[in-house]
Amino acid sequence: MKTGIVILSWEGAMDGVTPSSRDVIGLAQLCESVGLDSAWITDHFYFDYSDLETVGVSLPEEMHGTKSGSWECWALVSAIAAVTERINIGTLVSATAFRNPSLLARSIDTIDDLSGGRLIVGLGAGDFPFEHESFGYPVDRPIARFEEAIQIISKLLKGQEVTFSGEFYQTRQAKLIPKGCRPNGPPLLVGSVYGRPRMTRLTVEYGDYWNCFLSFTQSTVEAYLEGWVKLQNACHERGRDPATIKRNVSISVNMAKSPFPIPGAAPISGSADKIADSLAAFRDEGIEHSTVVLHPLTPTGIESFARAVEKM
Repeated sequence: MKTGIVILSWEGAMDGVTPSSRDVIGLAQLCESVGLDSAWITDHFYFDYSDLETVGVSLPEEMHGTKSGSWECWALVSAIAAVTERINIGTLVSATAFRNPSLLARSIDTIDDLSGGRLIVGLGAGDFPFEHESFGYPVDRPIARFEEAIQIISKLLKGQEVTFSGEFYQTRQAKLIPKGCRPNGPPLLVGSVYGRPRMTRLTVEYGDYWNCFLSFTQSTVEAYLEGWVKLQNACHERGRDPATIKRNVSISVNMAKSPFPIPGAAPISGSADKIADSLAAFRDEGIEHSTVVLHPLTPTGIESFARAVEKM
């Protein structure tokens, strides 16, 4: 099982310190140098902490109405692609509502080429209403918009010429020329926090990876298996072999004695051996990749986590 770090770039993410964009890039380089397999960037830029409750986080009253922000996802991914050589680089996940899908496909293919074919493209509909509204993006019917966007993106990345007339997006003889280093483009990762039925269906139809997102809830194999059963059932209903979908699990790990910074999360914690055993339990379920929200997200925290992974 490959293992990587989700490098959060919002305010206070580095154990109370707000990372600069160069800090984020440096942490990704450190992930590579200590032997981890991937670095992942989230796609948020200005949000109200109250919106975290839409993804299952229970906030204390004093955090309601608090605003925060992050550096732009794809600018960071592009920079990381240019300064690393081995690790996978992923988005967890990029909200298709923030960008025209044709332009997003062109950016994805360019960055995958820049990386030499190391990109994993996590796509989603977007979570937080506040950042959509504050930056002028529509918040209505997010899954319907996502369904149109992923159709366009997946076909363009496979090298097809795409004419599409939808309710939200249109293209006319669009094509990616020149084409990046992978003829069929980078793999697409799709998932949602609670295995919502429509997103599960779209994972089956378009996903190369399924992401089971547990980082803000219970980082347990039992919680993962509950979602995996739902995905398997959806595969059988739509005639796809579940074995053709790679599995990613997003979990949280606390390497410190201080509390995990996301309220309500139940991270994996304890000694390096205990953390290694918990990761191995996911590996033994056949999961190909794990993406970790880590505390503390600092050079020391990443180095300590990498030593735990070595014990797996």
